[in-house]
Amino acid sequence: MKQIILAMFTLFAAVILAACGSGGESSDSSFSGTKTFGATSFSCSSESAQNSCTSSTSCSSCTCTTGCTTTGTAITTTCAVSGTTLTATSAGCTGNASGTQTFVCDGTKLMMLSGTGHTAAAVIAGGSTFGGNVVNVSGVTIKCS
Repeated sequence: MKQIILAMFTLFAAVILAACGSGGESSDSSFSGTKTFGATSFSCSSESAQNSCTSSTSCSSCTCTTGCTTTGTAITTTCAVSGTTLTATSAGCTGNASGTQTFVCDGTKLMMLSGTGHTAAAVIAGGSTFGGNVVNVSGVTIKCS
């Protein structure tokens, strides 16, 4: 009888320990993961950021480390919207003007690069440049703040 009780207790303890040890995504702040697409690599500080990084233009929660125009943090801020006007900043923002675009204001110029997950330096180096700080794209006015 003692052996049966001891065996049941051991089984119960194993089940409890196993249940406590599992449970989805880790909240470990020391997580570090890397995603690579061709020659571009991203460093992700959380498992959810790494999982949402599915292409080189969708890694806004990760930091581009190699193969970037420059290294740095991707622009994740959404541009302020009022009616059909997007207001961009020097830090950069994303918005929808004939598709999702990333915008950066640099002095009196507005730069625009298709897609998201870009750094400000990448937009400045590789984006379309518009003289002046206001441009109209497909009925949407984009202006610098």
